[in-house]
Amino acid sequence: LSLWSHPSPSVSSMKSSPISAQSFATVVLWIFYSYTGFNAAIYVSGMAKNPQVNVPRAMLVGTLIILLIYFIMNAIFLLMPPQTVIAGHADIAARAAQHMGGYYLALFLRVIIIITLFSAIYSMFIVGPSVYVAMAQHGIIPLGSGDQSRKMSRASTIQAIIVLIIIWSSPLRSLLSYIGMTLSFSMLLTVVASVKILKEKQIRTISQWIAPIIFILATV
Repeated sequence: LSLWSHPSPSVSSMKSSPISAQSFATVVLWIFYSYTGFNAAIYVSGMAKNPQVNVPRAMLVGTLIILLIYFIMNAIFLLMPPQTVIAGHADIAARAAQHMGGYYLALFLRVIIIITLFSAIYSMFIVGPSVYVAMAQHGIIPLGSGDQSRKMSRASTIQAIIVLIIIWSSPLRSLLSYIGMTLSFSMLLTVVASVKILKEKQIRTISQWIAPIIFILATV
């Protein structure tokens, strides 16, 4: 669609090179970050009201909203500017905004991206220690004695130290690829565990098996 909407001799004359499986997997990994966070509702389900209803609803609505925003933004970035403006560049969003609205629109978009990244990082910084405390309550990891607030404080400190070590030990691109692979593997193990639970409970309803099986096959 993008090439069709802005035919350009310089773009149309480009020789297409075959896409390797590794390159395709890397691109999909970057797309994966657009949907990261939809499952965060599970981590705070213990603090939610009526979690049996609200948590699945939050995950479904959140995923649909992200899907809609993702398609709309990519359609704008790819269909509005000429291909010569964005081809071969990583900062497609900024270049598209620069072409459509000039410097100030590009600056506004960069500020929005910074704000959204900060909110995402802050939300994960809050959710992460909750997971560690829950693991400590089940005896999986040690967090020492004390009440809930003390354990949350220790978990936050440990998480901050680990994050700083990882950030300082790797370049950004390698770090994002590593984190993406780690998140995919972690979610895969979670879904495999849910399949094990379904088997132990002897649940034979096909509809409850379809979603985890599709996720496992797609992730692998």
